[in-house]
Amino acid sequence: MAAGAAPEDAARRLGAELRALQQRSGRTLRDLETRVRISDSSLSRYFRGSTVPPWSTVRDLCRALGADPIAYRTLWEAADRSRPEPPP
Repeated sequence: MAAGAAPEDAARRLGAELRALQQRSGRTLRDLETRVRISDSSLSRYFRGSTVPPWSTVRDLCRALGADPIAYRTLWEAADRSRPEPPP
């Protein structure tokens, strides 16, 4: 992540990359909802970057969209680190 970048930027970047992957694939949110078994509303939140998906979800999305999940791992790790810590 670039120096001075807000932590949310990593989540938004991951979302934008996943959205671009989805758009390039031509698959609809409804199609992905069925293939990956995630609601279209959750997919929308992931693609907007308002929620960081679990790695297993990123992996499954990449596979469903014909991409290598490893190419998205570093981006996901940065986004995952940007999430606030859960309360004790």
